[in-house]
Amino acid sequence: VAGADVGVKDAWRLTGGDPSVVVAVFDCAVNSMHEDLRDALWVNEAEVNGELNKDDDGNGFIDDKYGFNFVNCSKITKDYVNGLLGGKEVDAIKGNLLDWTKGSGHGTHVAGIIGAVNNNDKGVSSIAGGTGNNDGVRLMTCQIFEGSMSASDSQNAAAYIYAADNGACIAQCSYGNSYAITEDDMYINGGEFKIDGKDVKLDGSPLENAALRYFLDPANSNHPSLEGNIAVFAAGNHSQPYSSYPGALPYVISVTAFGADYLPGGYTNYGPGCKIAAPGGEYFDADNYGMMILSTGVSNAAQSSPGIGGDRNYVYMQGTSMACPHVSGVVALGLSYAKKIGKKFTREELTSLLLTSVNDIDRYMASGSQYKNKMGTGAVDAWKFLMAIEGTPWVMAEVGQKVKIDLSRYCNPFDKYTITVDDA
Repeated sequence: VAGADVGVKDAWRLTGGDPSVVVAVFDCAVNSMHEDLRDALWVNEAEVNGELNKDDDGNGFIDDKYGFNFVNCSKITKDYVNGLLGGKEVDAIKGNLLDWTKGSGHGTHVAGIIGAVNNNDKGVSSIAGGTGNNDGVRLMTCQIFEGSMSASDSQNAAAYIYAADNGACIAQCSYGNSYAITEDDMYINGGEFKIDGKDVKLDGSPLENAALRYFLDPANSNHPSLEGNIAVFAAGNHSQPYSSYPGALPYVISVTAFGADYLPGGYTNYGPGCKIAAPGGEYFDADNYGMMILSTGVSNAAQSSPGIGGDRNYVYMQGTSMACPHVSGVVALGLSYAKKIGKKFTREELTSLLLTSVNDIDRYMASGSQYKNKMGTGAVDAWKFLMAIEGTPWVMAEVGQKVKIDLSRYCNPFDKYTITVDDA
């Protein structure tokens, strides 16, 4: 359906991205050898040019060249995280090497949607991958998944602290808790609950939540155009009538997913906690992979995804995991433009501009649809977002249709104006 996208084509006339925007990808590791990603990576120059097995930059993490693998790092304990949060001196730690081959290459796919290099005659174009002049956003790996293994509460927390302390201004988080958690306190503190008729004990995620708040704290701002950093989460793929956590927290952005038909994906969560919608694709059958989202992949991934002509360097995936980076990419583009025109916003201001710069998704749904008015404020639109950042009012007009525009909403009626409309 025409318009079932993020409106980035017009936004590219204003900016293609900026290297000052560092997006931390909380996921499987990003493939640092990929032809369409290696020039978009955040690079820790001190470690790349330093000694092996040494904390060359003194940030507490050894050999973190493009990010860090927090999975199964036994030295990251509750005390270690509290030390980081308290600003105490901690011993430098070494994690496993970044490993993008285990699993499906999920983190690599997500990263490509945000910042695969544009105009390089390779693979795909991303939302904020620049113009081909090394001017796209930068991608930092915060590896919290490795095959079937996932990071603990303390390891997730260390990842957020690392991102905050090493320059990331956007946390891209295509993950969430699959439990039926419906309240902030359940997520943060855990406890014993009856879920689906069964007694379930939840450990809670107090350290992850504390570290997430640390990442969002204005005192830890990492971009000149943003006071505080911003975190974007997937709403979840459980068809539940509420967002999964941590995405449902009030201080982050939870993203629902629609398909190429502009209708909600059959898998997407919806309802309370969900804040905005974006393209997530949808699988129909083996002959319609093109209805899913095409992005960068891992050729030797343990779990294969449908690719182009058998090429696993570029693969199709679907889910709110794919919708989430569309929003992270648009936010990255917005920060790039804000820097270009010399504007600065608080996290709350930028979030408000994002959530109101949307297209109506509800008009495509049947009157009795369970998703109606529950997919967030609408479908994210990059061009509208950049116009809001610029401070320019906008009216959407469909080509070939007559539209009446009331200029009194925007202009002083006692002044004279000349309105010009070109052929395009």
